Amino acid sequence: MNKEPWLIKNSTKEERQKRINGAIAIQSTGGGLPTPKAMELYQKYIDGEMELEEIKEKIIEMYKEG
Repeated sequence: MNKEPWLIKNSTKEERQKRINGAIAIQSTGGGLPTPKAMELYQKYIDGEMELEEIKEKIIEMYKEG
């Protein structure tokens, strides 16, 4: 069994797309959608260019900077 299915090396592009779509759906129930910059970062994950952990760090940086 795959212990880290969210990692790029352990997932297909389709699986990553579904994962991001689910996350966006959950976020939208809280009253908002991701910013365009966050969507760009999510696309990098879907395309296999950037891991979720890296994206999380960049998004945290964005909010700290305002």
